[in-house]
Amino acid sequence: MCALFRDHRVEPVPEVGESMQKARERTLGVARDQEMYLLMQMRRPGDAKLRWVRR
Repeated sequence: MCALFRDHRVEPVPEVGESMQKARERTLGVARDQEMYLLMQMRRPGDAKLRWVRR
């Protein structure tokens, strides 16, 4: 996977009317909102859309 994406970076997809900074903050909040099961899982992963962008 590292070789496939070595020329890319990941960034959040802003919602309508949302700045990139707010999208980053929202995505971090989604990533940090976790519950402990057998493994940690994000509770709302669908709330943080991401895209791979070639550098």
